[in-house]
Amino acid sequence: GFVLDPASGVVSAVCREALPTSRILIEAEFARHGPARAALDLEIVDFARGGFAMGHLEEIQPGRFMFLMHQPEAGSSAP
Repeated sequence: GFVLDPASGVVSAVCREALPTSRILIEAEFARHGPARAALDLEIVDFARGGFAMGHLEEIQPGRFMFLMHQPEAGSSAP
């Protein structure tokens, strides 16, 4: 499942298998404002399959990384 860190607001999860796109509804309650709602479309992809290539890797905070993956078009070479 998903875990919310109340100090940072970061939502994290550990997935054990690929899953098709699902819509997750998120609602936050604020002490000084009304609630906020958002829908998040999430797909869990097994990057070990499908010919994915690393497009970008950045350390956004010490020990925390963001990466972008892509699937090269047929006939092109991945960087």
